[in-house]
Order: sequence, then C-alpha cells, then structure tokens
Amino acid sequence: MNNEEMLFRLNSADYHLLRPLAASPHLTLVIEAVIAHPIPAMVWVDDAVAPRAAFIWDRAYSYYFLGSQACGGIPQHIRACPLKRLVNDTVLLQARAAGRDIGIFYYSPDDWEPLLPDMLPGIALEKLMRHFYAFEASSVIDAPLPHGYRLQPIDAALLANEKVENRQDVLAELRQMWARPEDFLEIGFGWCVMNGSSIACWCTAEYLSEGKCGIGIATREEHRRKGLATAAATAVVRESLSRGLAPHWDCWSTNLPSRRVAEKARFTLREEYAIYLGRLM
Repeated sequence: MNNEEMLFRLNSADYHLLRPLAASPHLTLVIEAVIAHPIPAMVWVDDAVAPRAAFIWDRAYSYYFLGSQACGGIPQHIRACPLKRLVNDTVLLQARAAGRDIGIFYYSPDDWEPLLPDMLPGIALEKLMRHFYAFEASSVIDAPLPHGYRLQPIDAALLANEKVENRQDVLAELRQMWARPEDFLEIGFGWCVMNGSSIACWCTAEYLSEGKCGIGIATREEHRRKGLATAAATAVVRESLSRGLAPHWDCWSTNLPSRRVAEKARFTLREEYAIYLGRLM
C-alpha cells in the first residue's frame, strides 16, 4: 500500500482472496475462520481483485497487518498513508466506543514491525510472544475430575439458565469470538466444568473452519490447580476430533499454566511468534 493507493473494504464473499496472505500456522487458522464467517471480521485490502496487503479487525481486540508493507515500507510516508488514517480515525474509534480498551496487533511478515509504532501514534506498544500448538497426537488422554465437579456441554439451556453462576462470563467470551451467541450454538461447541450450580471452568471451540478449530479456555481463580482445565480441554479435543476438526491452542508465552495444560493434553508446539499489545484508552 503506497500513499497514492486506495483501500478497499473487502466483501465477505471475497474473503478467500486472503489465503495467500496466511504466512504462518496461526494466521492460517485465523484467515480460514474469517473466510468461514464465524468471526465477524472487517477486512480492508490494497487491491479488491488480487490483494497484496490486508488489514483485518475481528471487531473485538485483535488487529492484523498482513502482506506487503504499508506505504511501500517508507516510514516517513506513513503519516499520509490511507491505512494509518483508516486504523486511527475509523477502526480504533469504533473499538474505543465499544469499550475495547486493549489492542492485540498481529503482523506478518516481520517487516511490518518497525512501522507499527508510527502507524499507531499515542499507543504505548509492548512486544510480547505467543505460543501456538496443534493437536497431532494419536490418542486423547484421560483427565478425571476431582470430587464435586462434573463436565457439562455448553448448550442453549445452560446459557439461558439464570440460576447458573458465571454464565455471563461464558456469554461474554462467546460475544468476543462470534457475531452472536446463537451462531456458536448452531455451529460451535464447548464444555464446562460445573461445581454445583456454578461454572468453574469453560472451554469453547473458536476460529472454526473446514477441518480445524481453535480452543478458548478459562478457569475461575478459586478453582485453579485442580485439573479442571485439562478435563475441559480434553472434552473439547474429543468432540473436535469426532467432528473431523484438528484443534489448535494459542496462548501467551508467559502463561505457563496454559502451556502446561496444552502440553499435558498432548498438543505439539508449532510456532512462537511476536505481537504488539497496546492500551487504547
């Protein structure tokens, strides 16, 4: 994208044109999910027929700078760059208005990295690493739960039951990853660990596309270090495989508990990659 070029809002029917820009395993998972539409993404490209560069916002916290460098890779031109204006004057304004206080900025290839600080003025960016895993094992482990806990699928009855504690936390995660919770109920799936009438841990399929999915998981602090995450993750892995989906796991490199659960559940590390994290408010 040079500063004479225009940006085009890509129609969802043409999202398949993004495939050549999926230059890594984690971006392949994301772009295939964008193409399949469970992620309510907004996409802009430099060329509506044969894009060489793209900017994607998932309408939550993730932003992707992909393909050829912005403005020909000339930093002094960035201030006039239409991509910079789009990001700052339109997208981030919408994100802030929706209460999105954090931005996770993904980029590929790496030569985007020196451009992002000037592309995102006023945002203090912190470079962090992430680990990306794929399930390639020949079998799924057994992960028994301690006394007082039980596995339960995340279905419409659970999400509608106002007597279930912490269901709003699950709904909040679904609204981040899906256009509507109803879309999750139609084509997604997940399992939670119940403790009485309270959801102690939940694990959901996300980034669904043909043949693959990601995994999102969280455990309430008071229920951690009891093996609940391993049990919930294993249930989702089993269901993924039964549906012909290869599950994937993406987490912060510093999140050692998440990495331990992934490795215990027999996920294999495929990639370590860098992102920028910034506070938008």
